[in-house]
Amino acid sequence: MRALGALLATAAGLLAQPAAIDSQKVLNGFLNQIWETLEHQPDYTCLETVERTRRAPGGSTQVEDTLRLEVALVDSKEMFAWPGSKEFEDKELTDLVSLGMFGNGNFALFPRMLFGSNGPASVYAGEADVNGRRTAQFNFRVPRW
Repeated sequence: MRALGALLATAAGLLAQPAAIDSQKVLNGFLNQIWETLEHQPDYTCLETVERTRRAPGGSTQVEDTLRLEVALVDSKEMFAWPGSKEFEDKELTDLVSLGMFGNGNFALFPRMLFGSNGPASVYAGEADVNGRRTAQFNFRVPRW
């Protein structure tokens, strides 16, 4: 009976252990879900407001200027216009904003670059506990260019 009790305790302990995460299955599920979302993302427009700041001596941050641009996502391409313009320009963003730092891609282009077939390889980095939930962590590197 003692041997049976020990065997049952061991079996219960093994069953209580969480199953190992199948990292490839998790990654494939995520990529399928994000591509499903991106492929069905509708064309849209929005008003983007950006405060450009500069770090002053002493570490404080000062607002340099504020930009407001209309942004449109049309046929998987971002286009820009000044608020109130009659149409969006099919030009480079640098033709509108020629001074200071500014970027594009925030609305759909970055996720498509990161998670598309030509994106950086994701590497499984193990499991983590986030707010009491078991998660799988993946890392990737994006070249600066």
